[in-house]
Amino acid sequence: MDELLELVELGVLTTEDIDEAVKTEFPGCRAGFKNKEAPTEGSYSENGIGYECFTPDVLNLGISPAVLIENVARRFVENGGTVMEQTPLKGVVVSESLGAAIDLGTDSDPITSRLVLDCMGNGSPVSRQQRYGMKPDGVCCVVGSCAGGYAKEDNLMGDIIYTNSEMQDKGDRGMLQYYWEAFPVGIGRNGVEPGASDVKTTYMFTYLDADKDRPSLTTLMEDYWTQLPIYQPSISDPEE
Repeated sequence: MDELLELVELGVLTTEDIDEAVKTEFPGCRAGFKNKEAPTEGSYSENGIGYECFTPDVLNLGISPAVLIENVARRFVENGGTVMEQTPLKGVVVSESLGAAIDLGTDSDPITSRLVLDCMGNGSPVSRQQRYGMKPDGVCCVVGSCAGGYAKEDNLMGDIIYTNSEMQDKGDRGMLQYYWEAFPVGIGRNGVEPGASDVKTTYMFTYLDADKDRPSLTTLMEDYWTQLPIYQPSISDPEE
């Protein structure tokens, strides 16, 4: 919530915007590093399994991007800004003395600016140009789902980072350590109390070097379906 309140101080959002956009709120998340799914007390040296703890007020909000962007865009326009949707970006030319010119194609005049923010992530042409065509050294591969059917009484908090298995030996494909994240959906706001929703978002992810012989996302997704019932016992068969 503190991050959103900083945007209120800057005039980007109002408290009303936040109340409208926040759809889920819960106390916080668990963090744990264990070699199997089992209750633990104390440290690894004491139990031989691992350690977990609770992190309050961390990644504990579910935000509707559509509501947030709509309100921010409206305020931006009201203050003299221009929003151009469905507008292809053909290129950006940067001059140290004159600023930047944004090429929108032959059907539109270029836009000049003193500042260009690239928000397209690692797939951005700007990012690729900065890497000079070199592939990344490593990647984070993520699979997951948002679904119902989880036990409502346990759907009270999230997992920020959690392991419950040893490293996975994929033979010639390498060794993988799987991590989990999970977040309840639709609780804590709009009169929906904790324990009233069976919907949860779960992710399984791992870190790899960018070698072509590493396991595919298909392999990770198959492992996700296999290991989800161990991680979330209320889902005995993900195929049902």
